[in-house]
Amino acid sequence: FFNGVAYTPPQVMFASTGTKADVDGTKDSMANIRETGVFCVNIVEYAMRDAMNASSATLPHGADEFGHAGIEKADCDQISCARVALAPASLECRMTQMVKIEGENNFAVFGEVVGVHMRDDCIKDGRFDVTTYQPLSRLGYRDSAPTIDPTFSAQKQKPPMRFASGAFSFQSVGRISGRQGYRYEPDSSRRPDTRDHRHYRSSDARPSSANGDNRG
Repeated sequence: FFNGVAYTPPQVMFASTGTKADVDGTKDSMANIRETGVFCVNIVEYAMRDAMNASSATLPHGADEFGHAGIEKADCDQISCARVALAPASLECRMTQMVKIEGENNFAVFGEVVGVHMRDDCIKDGRFDVTTYQPLSRLGYRDSAPTIDPTFSAQKQKPPMRFASGAFSFQSVGRISGRQGYRYEPDSSRRPDTRDHRHYRSSDARPSSANGDNRG
């Protein structure tokens, strides 16, 4: 389970569930991150589905999964970690938190992105274009599927945002990393009323999701 979770600084997370007999209470990925404090997220395309699946094999701790799956590897620039050389994109990350979540052997890891690699053929007009390859998405059960195009862009609306403690509206404060930034300003035209605590809108506060697959 993998996703992007923040813009500034850019941060991602992934979760791992289960354990291996030769690792203390978790799997190899978590054990390695716990020891080194770094990890690399490699975006998976449909063309690499078999290699991705091969990399999830249960191997002895310390075994070379790149060699087992026949994947070419390259060094990261900002962290001491290998990455998938031919991945459409790779995110070099420094761990910020490792959180034990409910259930046995369940962990979530958060990391700050400190380096980004993008394959040349995936860049069009100066932007990373996901339509140049087929991102692979993890589904339910044991299913995965290529993401289907076309893609689209939508301009987010900015309606008033109301809470039980009062009324607030978004006011523009400038562009931040390609998005509109906002601050809360009191709406003096409306008296606070705790009875309408369910009347709020949060469509502007959602992070965009990231495509990827992580077998933990």
